[in-house]
Amino acid sequence: MTVADIEQRIAIIRSEPGFDIPSIWLTFYLTAAPERLDSLADELGKLQGVNLGDGEGGFLYPKLPVLNSSTDIKALIERVADLAVVQRVEVIAVDADTTADPSTSQFAQIILYDGNVS
Repeated sequence: MTVADIEQRIAIIRSEPGFDIPSIWLTFYLTAAPERLDSLADELGKLQGVNLGDGEGGFLYPKLPVLNSSTDIKALIERVADLAVVQRVEVIAVDADTTADPSTSQFAQIILYDGNVS
């Protein structure tokens, strides 16, 4: 998925009911050995991430707050992707969520990687 594809997808999501809010949460779907997920979780905590535990099974689904603008969303996705490369963690997908609570949040997929992304 190119930067232009991401921008287009974000524009579509921002026009959906419920997503016309000033801030959203990005959920990152991550996989790696638990110790690598733990190291990345420590870094994501510095970015105000939540849902940073339970990586024991090799998967982690952290949520990070971001202003609801294409520029800020792209920058956060790139930042997490860069941190993931350093920790040797694979980013599987990224969703936009209206709240940090999965039981009340609306969500929409921004990216589904093809498996060739570190």
